[in-house]
Amino acid sequence: MVDLNMFFAIILLCSPIANPSCIEIHDMIQPQGYKTIEKCQTRLSEMMWNIRNTIPVPHSMTIKCIKKENNNGRTI
Repeated sequence: MVDLNMFFAIILLCSPIANPSCIEIHDMIQPQGYKTIEKCQTRLSEMMWNIRNTIPVPHSMTIKCIKKENNNGRTI
């Protein structure tokens, strides 16, 4: 069961020279999420650093710490 009080680190990585042009990257170190948004944001910084050193430019990243959806299908 997913704890709805956890924050999940997600990055949307886009590049005009890639196919598909955008991919969604989920945290594999702590896939069950983080208890605080601060820990999630710290992990996002680590993930961004790893991506910047691996994926050639040009690329753009959209980063977000999100909570899973509740039973009504709305993000909380």
